[in-house]
Amino acid sequence: MAAMAGVGYAMKWGGVSLSYRFLAFYGSSDQLVQTLRLNGPALSATDKRWARLGGIG
Repeated sequence: MAAMAGVGYAMKWGGVSLSYRFLAFYGSSDQLVQTLRLNGPALSATDKRWARLGGIG
């Protein structure tokens, strides 16, 4: 199971976003990892100059 929700805002210099992510894995009893959960907030910022270098903008 995986889910991600967030909000973002674009500005003249780039953009920022704040999101919450959740990832869960449930295996059978004969596997080494039976339950793995990764969750928490994520904050990101993108500068338009760097986006152009990657071919995005």
